[in-house]
Amino acid sequence: MSMGQRSATMARRQLEALHNARSALEQVTASDFNGAALTLGRKTLTNGFYDVTVVDARTKNVELRVRWLSLRGATNWVVLTTSVSSALHF
Repeated sequence: MSMGQRSATMARRQLEALHNARSALEQVTASDFNGAALTLGRKTLTNGFYDVTVVDARTKNVELRVRWLSLRGATNWVVLTTSVSSALHF
């Protein structure tokens, strides 16, 4: 039973981190293509960070990482990536 509770706690922590990452990524990608959220470089989040890099003049990549802790205190990461095109931002 104890093992089941640990597994459930780990799954809950990872799922919470995934939810936070998806929410943050939605906010970033909804931003103006030339706005502050999508300028090149690393931006800090409450529980992680994201990096914006250039693919070409019309496309940027966003890699977002949100941390979560295992039961033993080890840091783990949920990582989401996407590309943003200026053609989709008016």
